[in-house]
Amino acid sequence: MMQTDVKSAYSTASASLYTQRARIKGIHISVNTAGTSPVTLYDTAGNSAAGNVLAQFGVNSVGNVYLLFPGEGILATNGIYLSLGSAYSATVFYG
Repeated sequence: MMQTDVKSAYSTASASLYTQRARIKGIHISVNTAGTSPVTLYDTAGNSAAGNVLAQFGVNSVGNVYLLFPGEGILATNGIYLSLGSAYSATVFYG
């Protein structure tokens, strides 16, 4: 079994987090004001919410949530773009 280093990217705004192929291992989301817009991870190397949706998370209550993805994680072939929606911040763990 081959292992890779796990890296992280933190953001308080929607942004491109990584522009190469990667596997998303987990995400930590902080919400300080309840809202209805989900946090969305896209498979794209661009600077906009485009490309295939890899995962989407509802953020309708205040607090913190950490999600660990099983196995080898979620494959982002082109890169990782984070759309924060109603969340305050997020840290994405990838490798």
